[in-house]
Amino acid sequence: MHMKVKVWLFALLFLVFTFGLAAQEEGQEQRPEQQRETGQPEVAQDVPKDPMQILITMLGMQKGEVEELRAQAKQLDDLGDDQAASLWHRMIADHQKAVNTLTDLIKRRGGDPNQAKAPHQPVVGTGVEMIRHMHEDHHNAVEKLRAFRQATSDPDIQNFTQKAIATTTKHIEWMERLGVVEPSPTP
Repeated sequence: MHMKVKVWLFALLFLVFTFGLAAQEEGQEQRPEQQRETGQPEVAQDVPKDPMQILITMLGMQKGEVEELRAQAKQLDDLGDDQAASLWHRMIADHQKAVNTLTDLIKRRGGDPNQAKAPHQPVVGTGVEMIRHMHEDHHNAVEKLRAFRQATSDPDIQNFTQKAIATTTKHIEWMERLGVVEPSPTP
């Protein structure tokens, strides 16, 4: 691993550890990475029960991922990180496929895909920051997809979430192969 990457990782881990302890001491809510470490689900709350709302929520998540990945891929291209940029472009294609699938499902059921909104603005920074952020984002997405899957017995949602969890897990493994993030524990 390059020395700069090691320094960045050490600094980032130091900040996460330092601020994480401060947040716990002050009784603040845990951040997602802390929640996963303690086994407390981040997403169990606010899961819609209505299948159409689940589809629209998942479409918003996928649209947000496409927007964020595109912004980050551009930044990675600009930084000259060809390996990560190539990975990001493959993830964009997978997420765009999910957007298309969900849009079709929503339309077939008489819903309006335009109701789906991306949940956040893209996070752009250094290559290491974006990889770490997207790695964490994908872990959170797996948990959300599992929560959606548990919230309904709708066969379309069951099928989509099963495929999406497999694809998202594949993305996590790809990011781990870049050597910037630690491999995830097996669920």
